[in-house]
Amino acid sequence: MNKHLQYAGLYLDDTAHLLRIDEFFSDSYIISYQDKAIGLLKLGLFADKIHLRQFQLLPQYQGLGIGSRVLELVKRKAQDKQLAITLNVLLKNPAKQLYLRHDFVVMDSNKLEYQMRWQCQ
Repeated sequence: MNKHLQYAGLYLDDTAHLLRIDEFFSDSYIISYQDKAIGLLKLGLFADKIHLRQFQLLPQYQGLGIGSRVLELVKRKAQDKQLAITLNVLLKNPAKQLYLRHDFVVMDSNKLEYQMRWQCQ
C-alpha cells in the first residue's frame, strides 16, 4: 500500500501507518489463507450502505483470486441486507481494475482517489 500512497504524494512514517491500521480497528477482519494472516478488510456498516474502508492483501497473495473471493463475500453480505457498497481507491492503484471487474462504477473522483459504488440487484 505504501507504494500506492507515495504515487498519490502521501508519505507516511511507521507511526502514521499504525494509526491508519488502528482507525476503525473494531470494524476489521483479518484475511487468512492456509492459516496465515495475509491481509486486512475494514467495513463500515451504515443504514444505506457498506463502506469498504480498507482492503489490503500482501503483495505475494495478490492476483491469485483471493481479493475476488473476499469481494464476493462482501457483496453477498450487502445483498442479504439490500445495501450498496462504496469505496475509495487511489487513482493509480491497480486495485481499481478488481473493483471494475466486480461491477463497481466510478461515481466521482478528486485529485487523490476515485469514489466507487456497487449496487445490489
